[in-house]
Amino acid sequence: MTRFASHRIASRGRLLPRWAVAACIALAGAATGGCDVEADEFAGEDMAEGEADMAEGDEDMVDGDEGDAGDPADDGSDPAADGGDVPPAPDAEPFANDPSAALGGLQGMAYGCYDVEGVFWNLYFDATTFRARHDDGTIFDGTYTTSATAVSLSIPSLGYAETSVEGEIELDHVARIVTPSLDCYAIYTQHDAGGATESARCPSIKYVPGVSWQDNEFVFGEGGDVTRRRWNELSGVDTLYSERFGIYVTLGDRVFMYFAGQEAREDGEQFFSGTLTDQGLYVDQLEPDKGPCA
Repeated sequence: MTRFASHRIASRGRLLPRWAVAACIALAGAATGGCDVEADEFAGEDMAEGEADMAEGDEDMVDGDEGDAGDPADDGSDPAADGGDVPPAPDAEPFANDPSAALGGLQGMAYGCYDVEGVFWNLYFDATTFRARHDDGTIFDGTYTTSATAVSLSIPSLGYAETSVEGEIELDHVARIVTPSLDCYAIYTQHDAGGATESARCPSIKYVPGVSWQDNEFVFGEGGDVTRRRWNELSGVDTLYSERFGIYVTLGDRVFMYFAGQEAREDGEQFFSGTLTDQGLYVDQLEPDKGPCA
């Protein structure tokens, strides 16, 4: 992973006003006028809205990313807690991860974002403009510029203008953008998927007889988007289910997947690599000796 800023956010401080559509309140706290923007149809409008955690067959919401019973939390702090937190050896990752090149290639990228109040947004980038979709479906038009180390976003109708203070480059793409008010992770790249499988269900792993095990499935989209579905099975107790949305790249028979971390949701980053064969996808970090995901 390559960062394109030399510092992290020290503190978010107090919560800024949410991007209120009805009240037309800017993130910077200034009221604006003329915000009667109509939602319309455009490609990717139904893009997944980040990570959804739930307990199957149970009305109570469960954080499916807290790991298996007895395992460390899958927050990226312990590489052994979740195989996806362990990247391949440097010589096995054929990416330059150059910030300037990645920032110059935002066209066609899409992101899922949380603002400081936990409201979800989608950002869709064109050549010099982007569209911001609020979780109620309302769409705002914006413009952006990039330098070798940052991206600046502007939405005139909201009086919003911010520059990234942190970011991550992975798989030669901008995988994460953080501004003072937004934490965004990549969910679409327009990458040509090549020969990647459409969906791959993996053999059960982390098996503790009579106690617990884990099932995984990867669903690959045609635009470099990938969903990881995970079931942590607690025998006789419950099923903890979680989804994470990220990006992937195929190079020959190799597949590389990246799921950016989310500070707002205390999610750790995850990196997976694997090999496509006639039998299926062998994921390096998910006990490939158990067999392929197919």
